[in-house]
Amino acid sequence: MEKLKKFVEHRDAILLAEIGALIHDLGKLNKLFIEQHAKENEGKIDYQHGDIIDVDSERVNKIGELVKKLRGILEKCKLLIQIYMKLLKPITAKMKEKNCHYS
Repeated sequence: MEKLKKFVEHRDAILLAEIGALIHDLGKLNKLFIEQHAKENEGKIDYQHGDIIDVDSERVNKIGELVKKLRGILEKCKLLIQIYMKLLKPITAKMKEKNCHYS
């Protein structure tokens, strides 16, 4: 229960980190990344996959659309967590009354 509360407390930071990691990894999907690492192109192509936002604006626009959808999903998750916590509260209170332990 305490772990869940910590996740809920830091959910925005966790999602932001996940989005940053996704953007970073998307740079590895660009054909320049693959070409850069081919033996015949060693040292010829200077592509930094972390710079995907500057290199691949079309894909970045799609990511922007996905982020908007993610915000909607986050709002639904917040609501579900609130409902879950309200439903769980009486159950945990009864368990504490009866001195039950759970993890």
